[in-house]
Amino acid sequence: MATSLRQTMDSAPISPLQWRVATMLTCVFLLEGMDFQSAAYSAPILMTMWHLGKLQFSPLLAAAAIGMAIGTIGGSWAADRYGRKPTLTASVAFFGLLTIVCAGANGPNTFMLVRFVSGLGFGAAFPTAIAMMGEWMPRRAAPKAVSVMTIGIPGGIILGAIVAGWFLPNFGWRWFFVAVGSACVLFSLLLLTALPESPSYLVLRGRQAELRGLLGRAWGSAITLSHGPFELARLEQRSNGLLKPKQRRTSIGLWVASLAANLGTYTMGAWLTVVLTGFKLPLVTALRGPITYSSFAILGGLSVGWVISRLGTRAAMLSLVAIGFAGAAFVSLAIAMVPMGSSLLIALFGGLAVIGLSIGALLPAAYVVAASAYETEVRSRGVGVMSAIGRVGSILSGFLGGAILASAPPSAFFALIAGLIAVIGIGVLVINHHVARLGYVDRAKPISP
Repeated sequence: MATSLRQTMDSAPISPLQWRVATMLTCVFLLEGMDFQSAAYSAPILMTMWHLGKLQFSPLLAAAAIGMAIGTIGGSWAADRYGRKPTLTASVAFFGLLTIVCAGANGPNTFMLVRFVSGLGFGAAFPTAIAMMGEWMPRRAAPKAVSVMTIGIPGGIILGAIVAGWFLPNFGWRWFFVAVGSACVLFSLLLLTALPESPSYLVLRGRQAELRGLLGRAWGSAITLSHGPFELARLEQRSNGLLKPKQRRTSIGLWVASLAANLGTYTMGAWLTVVLTGFKLPLVTALRGPITYSSFAILGGLSVGWVISRLGTRAAMLSLVAIGFAGAAFVSLAIAMVPMGSSLLIALFGGLAVIGLSIGALLPAAYVVAASAYETEVRSRGVGVMSAIGRVGSILSGFLGGAILASAPPSAFFALIAGLIAVIGIGVLVINHHVARLGYVDRAKPISP
Protein backbone atom coordinates (compact mmCIF):
# COMPACT_ATOMS: atom_id res chain seq x y z
CA MET A 1 0.00 0.00 0.00
CA ALA A 2 1.29 3.46 -0.87
CA THR A 3 2.30 5.75 1.98
CA SER A 4 1.83 9.52 2.11
CA LEU A 5 5.22 11.20 2.00
CA ARG A 6 3.88 14.28 3.75
CA GLN A 7 2.40 12.30 6.64
CA THR A 8 5.60 10.30 6.97
CA MET A 9 7.74 13.45 7.15
CA ASP A 10 5.28 15.16 9.49
CA SER A 11 5.46 12.27 11.96
CA ALA A 12 9.27 12.12 11.99
CA PRO A 13 11.55 14.37 14.06
CA ILE A 14 13.34 17.16 12.24
CA SER A 15 16.65 15.63 11.20
CA PRO A 16 20.11 17.22 10.96
CA LEU A 17 19.84 16.92 7.17
CA GLN A 18 16.69 19.03 7.19
CA TRP A 19 18.43 21.69 9.28
CA ARG A 20 21.35 21.73 6.85
CA VAL A 21 18.98 22.18 3.90
CA ALA A 22 17.18 25.00 5.70
CA THR A 23 20.50 26.72 6.46
CA MET A 24 21.71 26.51 2.86
CA LEU A 25 18.42 27.85 1.50
CA THR A 26 18.55 30.75 3.95
CA CYS A 27 22.09 31.53 2.81
CA VAL A 28 20.84 31.71 -0.78
CA PHE A 29 18.50 34.51 0.27
CA LEU A 30 21.31 36.18 2.22
CA LEU A 31 23.53 36.31 -0.87
CA GLU A 32 20.65 37.38 -3.11
CA GLY A 33 19.78 40.30 -0.82
CA MET A 34 23.40 41.45 -0.67
CA ASP A 35 23.95 41.07 -4.42
CA PHE A 36 20.72 42.75 -5.48
CA GLN A 37 21.34 45.80 -3.27
CA SER A 38 24.95 46.24 -4.41
CA ALA A 39 23.82 48.77 -7.04
CA ALA A 40 21.81 50.77 -4.48
CA TYR A 41 24.78 51.03 -2.12
CA SER A 42 27.00 52.15 -4.96
CA ALA A 43 24.40 54.64 -6.25
CA PRO A 44 25.90 57.86 -4.80
CA ILE A 45 29.31 57.01 -6.31
CA LEU A 46 27.94 55.91 -9.69
CA MET A 47 25.63 58.93 -9.98
CA THR A 48 28.57 61.25 -9.41
CA MET A 49 30.95 59.33 -11.66
CA TRP A 50 28.52 59.15 -14.60
CA HIS A 51 26.88 62.55 -13.93
CA LEU A 52 23.39 61.09 -13.49
CA GLY A 53 20.43 62.56 -11.62
CA LYS A 54 17.94 60.54 -9.59
CA LEU A 55 15.55 59.98 -12.48
CA GLN A 56 18.43 59.15 -14.86
CA PHE A 57 19.78 56.58 -12.41
CA SER A 58 16.37 54.93 -11.92
CA PRO A 59 16.68 52.58 -14.95
CA LEU A 60 19.99 51.28 -13.59
CA LEU A 61 18.31 50.29 -10.34
CA ALA A 62 15.25 48.89 -12.12
CA ALA A 63 17.22 46.77 -14.61
CA ALA A 64 17.90 43.90 -12.21
CA ALA A 65 14.28 43.95 -11.04
CA ILE A 66 13.02 43.65 -14.62
CA GLY A 67 15.31 40.67 -15.13
CA MET A 68 14.01 39.18 -11.88
CA ALA A 69 10.41 39.32 -13.07
CA ILE A 70 11.31 37.38 -16.20
CA GLY A 71 13.66 35.01 -14.41
CA THR A 72 11.04 34.17 -11.81
CA ILE A 73 8.68 32.75 -14.40
CA GLY A 74 11.40 30.84 -16.24
CA GLY A 75 13.06 29.60 -13.07
CA SER A 76 9.83 28.39 -11.47
CA TRP A 77 8.96 26.46 -14.64
CA ALA A 78 12.46 24.95 -14.74
CA ALA A 79 12.24 23.93 -11.07
CA ASP A 80 8.97 22.08 -11.69
CA ARG A 81 10.33 20.52 -14.90
CA TYR A 82 14.00 19.74 -14.20
CA GLY A 83 14.24 19.75 -10.42
CA ARG A 84 14.72 22.15 -7.54
CA LYS A 85 18.42 21.50 -6.91
CA PRO A 86 19.83 22.00 -10.44
CA THR A 87 17.71 25.10 -10.99
CA LEU A 88 18.73 26.69 -7.71
CA THR A 89 22.42 25.86 -8.10
CA ALA A 90 22.58 27.22 -11.65
CA SER A 91 20.71 30.38 -10.66
CA VAL A 92 23.09 31.30 -7.84
CA ALA A 93 26.14 30.65 -10.02
CA PHE A 94 24.61 32.71 -12.82
CA PHE A 95 23.87 35.88 -10.86
CA GLY A 96 27.23 35.63 -9.11
CA LEU A 97 29.14 35.47 -12.39
CA LEU A 98 27.15 38.35 -13.88
CA THR A 99 27.88 40.50 -10.84
CA ILE A 100 31.59 39.97 -11.42
CA VAL A 101 31.10 40.90 -15.07
CA CYS A 102 29.23 44.04 -13.99
CA ALA A 103 32.36 45.25 -12.21
CA GLY A 104 33.90 45.85 -15.63
CA ALA A 105 31.09 48.11 -16.88
CA ASN A 106 32.52 51.27 -18.44
CA GLY A 107 29.29 53.25 -18.61
CA PRO A 108 25.65 53.35 -17.48
CA ASN A 109 24.29 51.49 -20.53
CA THR A 110 26.61 48.52 -20.08
CA PHE A 111 25.95 48.52 -16.36
CA MET A 112 22.20 48.49 -16.93
CA LEU A 113 22.37 45.65 -19.47
CA VAL A 114 24.49 43.40 -17.27
CA ARG A 115 22.29 44.07 -14.24
CA PHE A 116 19.25 43.10 -16.28
CA VAL A 117 20.81 39.79 -17.27
CA SER A 118 21.94 39.08 -13.70
CA GLY A 119 18.36 39.69 -12.59
CA LEU A 120 17.32 36.56 -14.49
CA GLY A 121 19.31 34.54 -11.98
CA PHE A 122 17.92 36.45 -8.99
CA GLY A 123 14.39 35.72 -10.14
CA ALA A 124 14.96 32.02 -10.81
CA ALA A 125 16.46 31.35 -7.39
CA PHE A 126 13.69 32.93 -5.33
CA PRO A 127 10.61 30.71 -5.94
CA THR A 128 12.75 27.60 -6.22
CA ALA A 129 14.19 28.08 -2.73
CA ILE A 130 10.78 28.78 -1.19
CA ALA A 131 9.20 25.72 -2.79
CA MET A 132 12.10 23.57 -1.66
CA MET A 133 11.87 24.79 1.93
CA GLY A 134 8.14 24.06 2.04
CA GLU A 135 8.75 20.55 0.70
CA TRP A 136 11.61 19.70 3.05
CA MET A 137 10.09 20.85 6.34
CA PRO A 138 7.15 19.22 8.21
CA ARG A 139 3.93 21.21 8.29
CA ARG A 140 4.34 22.00 11.98
CA ALA A 141 7.61 23.82 11.23
CA ALA A 142 7.08 25.08 7.66
CA PRO A 143 5.69 28.55 8.55
CA LYS A 144 8.61 29.28 10.85
CA ALA A 145 11.12 27.83 8.41
CA VAL A 146 9.86 29.82 5.42
CA SER A 147 9.62 33.05 7.42
CA VAL A 148 13.10 32.61 8.88
CA MET A 149 14.49 31.82 5.42
CA THR A 150 13.14 35.03 3.96
CA ILE A 151 15.01 37.11 6.55
CA GLY A 152 18.04 36.24 4.48
CA ILE A 153 17.03 39.11 2.16
CA PRO A 154 17.21 41.85 4.82
CA GLY A 155 20.15 40.00 6.34
CA GLY A 156 21.92 40.32 3.02
CA ILE A 157 20.99 44.00 2.90
CA ILE A 158 22.64 44.51 6.29
CA LEU A 159 25.70 42.48 5.35
CA GLY A 160 25.94 44.33 2.06
CA ALA A 161 25.73 47.70 3.81
CA ILE A 162 28.50 46.70 6.21
CA VAL A 163 30.72 45.37 3.43
CA ALA A 164 29.95 48.40 1.25
CA GLY A 165 30.82 50.77 4.09
CA TRP A 166 34.32 49.28 4.09
CA PHE A 167 34.84 48.35 0.44
CA LEU A 168 33.51 51.47 -1.28
CA PRO A 169 35.75 54.08 0.38
CA ASN A 170 38.81 51.81 0.41
CA PHE A 171 38.66 49.82 -2.83
CA GLY A 172 35.89 51.34 -4.96
CA TRP A 173 32.65 50.00 -6.33
CA ARG A 174 34.26 47.62 -8.85
CA TRP A 175 36.04 45.52 -6.24
CA PHE A 176 32.87 45.56 -4.15
CA PHE A 177 30.99 43.90 -7.04
CA VAL A 178 33.81 41.39 -7.56
CA ALA A 179 33.75 40.40 -3.88
CA VAL A 180 29.97 39.95 -3.78
CA GLY A 181 29.83 38.00 -7.05
CA SER A 182 32.70 35.72 -6.04
CA ALA A 183 30.95 34.83 -2.79
CA CYS A 184 27.85 33.78 -4.77
CA VAL A 185 29.84 31.63 -7.21
CA LEU A 186 31.65 29.84 -4.39
CA PHE A 187 28.40 29.14 -2.60
CA SER A 188 26.88 27.65 -5.75
CA LEU A 189 29.64 25.02 -5.63
CA LEU A 190 28.55 24.13 -2.10
CA LEU A 191 24.96 23.76 -3.28
CA LEU A 192 26.11 21.50 -6.10
CA THR A 193 27.88 19.12 -3.74
CA ALA A 194 25.86 19.31 -0.52
CA LEU A 195 22.23 20.23 -1.31
CA PRO A 196 19.88 17.24 -1.80
CA GLU A 197 16.88 17.28 -4.12
CA SER A 198 13.35 17.88 -2.80
CA PRO A 199 11.70 14.64 -1.56
CA SER A 200 8.33 15.71 -2.99
CA TYR A 201 9.89 16.32 -6.40
CA LEU A 202 11.44 12.83 -6.35
CA VAL A 203 8.01 11.31 -5.69
CA LEU A 204 6.47 13.43 -8.44
CA ARG A 205 9.02 12.08 -10.94
CA GLY A 206 8.73 8.48 -9.75
CA ARG A 207 12.30 8.31 -8.43
CA GLN A 208 11.43 6.00 -5.51
CA ALA A 209 14.87 4.41 -5.14
CA GLU A 210 16.56 7.80 -4.92
CA LEU A 211 13.91 8.93 -2.44
CA ARG A 212 14.50 5.94 -0.19
CA GLY A 213 18.21 6.68 -0.13
CA LEU A 214 17.52 10.30 0.73
CA LEU A 215 15.10 9.44 3.54
CA GLY A 216 17.63 6.92 4.82
CA ARG A 217 20.23 9.70 5.03
CA ALA A 218 17.78 11.83 7.01
CA TRP A 219 16.23 9.29 9.41
CA GLY A 220 17.96 5.95 8.94
CA SER A 221 16.74 2.70 7.40
CA ALA A 222 13.74 2.25 9.72
CA ILE A 223 11.61 4.81 7.91
CA THR A 224 12.31 3.30 4.47
CA LEU A 225 11.81 -0.31 5.56
CA SER A 226 8.45 0.31 7.23
CA HIS A 227 6.94 2.57 4.59
CA GLY A 228 6.49 2.69 0.84
CA PRO A 229 6.08 3.14 -1.94
CA PHE A 230 5.58 6.83 -1.22
CA GLU A 231 2.98 9.06 -2.83
CA LEU A 232 2.03 12.71 -2.67
CA ALA A 233 -0.94 13.65 -0.54
CA ARG A 234 -3.57 15.60 -2.45
CA LEU A 235 -4.87 18.86 -1.02
CA GLU A 236 -8.57 18.56 -0.32
CA GLN A 237 -10.95 20.49 -2.56
CA ARG A 238 -8.08 22.10 -4.42
CA SER A 239 -7.40 22.30 -8.15
CA ASN A 240 -4.05 22.74 -9.85
CA GLY A 241 -5.00 25.92 -11.69
CA LEU A 242 -3.89 29.16 -10.05
CA LEU A 243 -7.08 30.92 -11.15
CA LYS A 244 -9.57 28.07 -10.91
CA PRO A 245 -12.62 29.04 -8.79
CA LYS A 246 -11.46 27.49 -5.51
CA GLN A 247 -7.97 28.96 -5.85
CA ARG A 248 -8.77 32.32 -7.42
CA ARG A 249 -9.18 34.54 -4.37
CA THR A 250 -6.07 33.15 -2.71
CA SER A 251 -3.98 33.73 -5.83
CA ILE A 252 -5.30 37.26 -6.42
CA GLY A 253 -4.87 38.22 -2.78
CA LEU A 254 -1.31 36.90 -2.75
CA TRP A 255 -0.52 38.80 -5.95
CA VAL A 256 -1.86 42.10 -4.55
CA ALA A 257 0.00 41.65 -1.27
CA SER A 258 3.22 40.63 -3.03
CA LEU A 259 3.08 43.56 -5.45
CA ALA A 260 2.62 46.13 -2.69
CA ALA A 261 5.09 44.50 -0.29
CA ASN A 262 7.83 44.26 -2.89
CA LEU A 263 7.21 47.80 -4.08
CA GLY A 264 7.58 49.01 -0.50
CA THR A 265 10.59 46.84 0.25
CA TYR A 266 12.57 47.72 -2.85
CA THR A 267 11.61 51.40 -2.80
CA MET A 268 13.07 51.56 0.70
CA GLY A 269 16.11 49.53 -0.35
CA ALA A 270 16.78 51.50 -3.53
CA TRP A 271 16.24 55.05 -2.29
CA LEU A 272 16.65 55.13 1.49
CA THR A 273 20.38 55.88 1.28
CA VAL A 274 19.66 58.71 -1.17
CA VAL A 275 16.89 60.07 1.09
CA LEU A 276 19.21 60.18 4.09
CA THR A 277 22.12 61.75 2.22
CA GLY A 278 19.59 64.41 1.17
CA PHE A 279 19.52 65.45 4.83
CA LYS A 280 23.26 66.24 4.46
CA LEU A 281 24.26 63.12 6.38
CA PRO A 282 27.64 61.53 5.57
CA LEU A 283 27.44 58.35 3.49
CA VAL A 284 28.61 56.14 6.37
CA THR A 285 25.88 57.62 8.60
CA ALA A 286 23.25 57.33 5.86
CA LEU A 287 24.06 53.64 5.45
CA ARG A 288 22.88 53.13 9.04
CA GLY A 289 19.35 53.74 7.76
CA PRO A 290 19.24 50.54 5.66
CA ILE A 291 20.96 48.72 8.53
CA THR A 292 18.26 49.86 10.99
CA TYR A 293 15.43 49.06 8.59
CA SER A 294 16.83 45.65 7.70
CA SER A 295 17.72 44.71 11.28
CA PHE A 296 14.11 45.09 12.31
CA ALA A 297 12.96 43.39 9.11
CA ILE A 298 15.00 40.41 10.26
CA LEU A 299 13.37 40.59 13.68
CA GLY A 300 9.98 40.61 11.97
CA GLY A 301 10.89 37.64 9.81
CA LEU A 302 12.18 35.71 12.81
CA SER A 303 9.09 36.37 14.91
CA VAL A 304 6.30 36.08 12.35
CA GLY A 305 6.44 32.27 12.20
CA TRP A 306 5.92 32.13 15.96
CA VAL A 307 3.03 34.60 15.70
CA ILE A 308 1.44 32.67 12.82
CA SER A 309 1.54 29.43 14.80
CA ARG A 310 -0.57 31.13 17.48
CA LEU A 311 -2.81 33.47 15.49
CA GLY A 312 -2.81 32.20 11.90
CA THR A 313 -1.71 34.25 8.93
CA ARG A 314 -4.84 36.40 8.62
CA ALA A 315 -4.81 37.89 12.14
CA ALA A 316 -1.01 38.13 12.19
CA MET A 317 -0.78 39.94 8.86
CA LEU A 318 -3.60 42.40 9.58
CA SER A 319 -1.93 43.32 12.88
CA LEU A 320 1.36 43.93 11.09
CA VAL A 321 -0.38 46.10 8.49
CA ALA A 322 -1.79 48.34 11.24
CA ILE A 323 1.62 48.68 12.92
CA GLY A 324 3.49 49.42 9.70
CA PHE A 325 0.94 51.95 8.44
CA ALA A 326 1.13 53.85 11.73
CA GLY A 327 4.95 53.88 11.65
CA ALA A 328 5.22 55.14 8.06
CA ALA A 329 2.53 57.81 8.61
CA PHE A 330 4.36 58.98 11.75
CA VAL A 331 7.66 59.40 9.89
CA SER A 332 5.95 61.30 7.07
CA LEU A 333 4.36 63.73 9.52
CA ALA A 334 7.59 64.12 11.51
CA ILE A 335 9.59 65.06 8.41
CA ALA A 336 6.93 67.60 7.39
CA MET A 337 6.62 69.20 10.84
CA VAL A 338 9.90 68.79 12.74
CA PRO A 339 13.01 70.76 11.73
CA MET A 340 16.23 68.89 11.03
CA GLY A 341 18.00 67.94 14.22
CA SER A 342 18.43 65.17 16.76
CA SER A 343 14.65 64.92 17.40
CA LEU A 344 13.90 64.32 13.74
CA LEU A 345 16.69 61.76 13.46
CA ILE A 346 15.33 59.86 16.46
CA ALA A 347 11.83 59.89 14.94
CA LEU A 348 13.19 58.89 11.53
CA PHE A 349 15.27 55.95 12.71
CA GLY A 350 12.53 54.85 15.11
CA GLY A 351 10.04 54.88 12.25
CA LEU A 352 12.42 52.91 10.06
CA ALA A 353 12.53 50.24 12.78
CA VAL A 354 8.73 49.97 12.89
CA ILE A 355 8.38 49.92 9.10
CA GLY A 356 11.11 47.31 8.81
CA LEU A 357 9.45 45.12 11.44
CA SER A 358 6.13 45.30 9.60
CA ILE A 359 7.18 44.79 5.98
CA GLY A 360 9.92 42.38 7.01
CA ALA A 361 7.26 40.11 8.56
CA LEU A 362 4.47 40.64 6.02
CA LEU A 363 6.34 39.36 2.98
CA PRO A 364 7.49 36.11 4.68
CA ALA A 365 3.94 35.57 5.92
CA ALA A 366 2.63 35.84 2.35
CA TYR A 367 5.14 33.23 1.22
CA VAL A 368 4.07 30.98 4.09
CA VAL A 369 0.55 31.07 2.66
CA ALA A 370 1.82 30.40 -0.87
CA ALA A 371 4.07 27.50 0.18
CA SER A 372 1.10 25.85 1.89
CA ALA A 373 -1.69 26.63 -0.56
CA TYR A 374 -0.29 25.11 -3.79
CA GLU A 375 0.27 21.45 -4.62
CA THR A 376 3.67 20.00 -5.52
CA GLU A 377 2.95 19.96 -9.27
CA VAL A 378 2.50 23.74 -9.34
CA ARG A 379 4.13 24.90 -6.13
CA SER A 380 7.14 26.49 -7.79
CA ARG A 381 4.90 28.06 -10.43
CA GLY A 382 2.44 29.32 -7.82
CA VAL A 383 5.21 30.90 -5.79
CA GLY A 384 6.89 31.98 -9.03
CA VAL A 385 3.89 33.84 -10.43
CA MET A 386 3.39 35.53 -7.07
CA SER A 387 7.05 36.45 -7.00
CA ALA A 388 7.01 37.67 -10.62
CA ILE A 389 4.10 39.99 -9.88
CA GLY A 390 6.00 41.16 -6.83
CA ARG A 391 8.95 41.89 -9.09
CA VAL A 392 6.76 44.34 -10.99
CA GLY A 393 6.76 46.24 -7.71
CA SER A 394 10.52 46.07 -7.48
CA ILE A 395 10.75 47.35 -11.07
CA LEU A 396 8.43 50.25 -10.34
CA SER A 397 10.38 51.06 -7.17
CA GLY A 398 13.33 52.38 -9.15
CA PHE A 399 11.12 54.79 -11.10
CA LEU A 400 8.48 55.62 -8.51
CA GLY A 401 10.93 56.40 -5.74
CA GLY A 402 13.02 58.57 -8.03
CA ALA A 403 9.94 60.43 -9.30
CA ILE A 404 8.67 61.10 -5.78
CA LEU A 405 12.03 62.37 -4.56
CA ALA A 406 12.55 64.51 -7.65
CA SER A 407 9.14 66.21 -7.47
CA ALA A 408 8.02 66.12 -3.83
CA PRO A 409 9.46 66.56 -0.31
CA PRO A 410 10.87 63.54 1.57
CA SER A 411 7.66 63.33 3.63
CA ALA A 412 5.84 62.16 0.47
CA PHE A 413 8.27 59.25 0.19
CA PHE A 414 7.09 57.84 3.52
CA ALA A 415 3.46 58.66 2.76
CA LEU A 416 3.89 56.40 -0.27
CA ILE A 417 5.19 53.62 1.97
CA ALA A 418 2.16 54.00 4.28
CA GLY A 419 -0.18 53.68 1.31
CA LEU A 420 1.56 50.56 0.07
CA ILE A 421 1.24 48.91 3.47
CA ALA A 422 -2.49 49.64 3.37
CA VAL A 423 -2.70 47.89 -0.02
CA ILE A 424 -1.03 44.83 1.52
CA GLY A 425 -3.91 44.77 4.00
CA ILE A 426 -6.40 44.67 1.13
CA GLY A 427 -4.62 41.65 -0.33
CA VAL A 428 -4.71 39.89 3.04
CA LEU A 429 -8.48 40.38 3.23
CA VAL A 430 -8.97 38.94 -0.26
CA ILE A 431 -7.11 35.68 0.52
CA ASN A 432 -9.58 32.98 1.58
CA HIS A 433 -7.21 30.08 2.29
CA HIS A 434 -5.07 31.34 5.13
CA VAL A 435 -2.76 29.22 7.23
CA ALA A 436 -4.51 28.48 10.51
CA ARG A 437 -2.96 28.12 13.93
CA LEU A 438 -0.23 25.51 14.36
CA GLY A 439 0.75 25.88 10.70
CA TYR A 440 -1.96 23.81 9.01
CA VAL A 441 -3.97 25.13 6.11
CA ASP A 442 -7.65 25.40 7.03
CA ARG A 443 -9.13 23.90 3.84
CA ALA A 444 -12.48 22.76 5.18
CA LYS A 445 -13.46 26.23 6.38
CA PRO A 446 -11.79 28.93 4.27
CA ILE A 447 -11.46 32.19 6.16
CA SER A 448 -13.45 34.95 4.59
CA PRO A 449 -13.12 38.64 5.40
